[in-house]
Amino acid sequence: MPVKRLFISLGLLSLMLLVSGCFPMIQNNRDALEKRAGNIKSVKVLPTEIKIFELSAGDVSELRDDWSAQARKNVEKALSDGMKGKGIKVTVLQHDAKTESAYADAIALYRAVIYSVYEHATVGNPNLFPDKVANFDYTIGPLDREKQKGEGLLIVIGSDEISSAGRKALRVVQAINPFAPPQQSGVTYVQVALIDRSGDLLWWRSFANAGGYDLRDPDSASAFIGKILGAYPGGGK
Repeated sequence: MPVKRLFISLGLLSLMLLVSGCFPMIQNNRDALEKRAGNIKSVKVLPTEIKIFELSAGDVSELRDDWSAQARKNVEKALSDGMKGKGIKVTVLQHDAKTESAYADAIALYRAVIYSVYEHATVGNPNLFPDKVANFDYTIGPLDREKQKGEGLLIVIGSDEISSAGRKALRVVQAINPFAPPQQSGVTYVQVALIDRSGDLLWWRSFANAGGYDLRDPDSASAFIGKILGAYPGGGK
């Protein structure tokens, strides 16, 4: 496996441990934030960023735009169905230049904020700041009037790695040969965050799994998103 991809995969799996419950967040004000999240009854889903890569037998990763487009549709439908099932009105924003430009700054700020959350407010990280854990207070700043029409914004970022036919064939051969080093399965990863109209980060979860899901498949995407939304606070008609 190329060194670059090895570090990416190890980092992603470490992230999975940090956010899947093995190292739970310990926030003194978490209940208050989740109560605010639970009171939100209408959300906009920002244009989702889901990237699907094809992995070759030689561990070369290639972005597939066609697969990514299908995965985005599946993830957005799964999110919409899941949130509606909790009694929350959902508006999925279109993937067009005007919409993406309107929310580009918000998403860029979110990326900076969530990086700080992982670095300084997640138990198990060596760069943990105890005061950030005790007072979880992260925001992307006030949103303009257009963005405030919904009570909350859902920001969704994810990726998936799909083995090529050649890679799958090689894995079969490796399974037969007890002396062959096993080839790593592709990793599926999605992160969902809820921002309220003031820009505060109220709730976020992510889930990663090696080889068990395929976001190109509607049922698989629905099951995967269900793992995340199962922890969503509040809801109910």
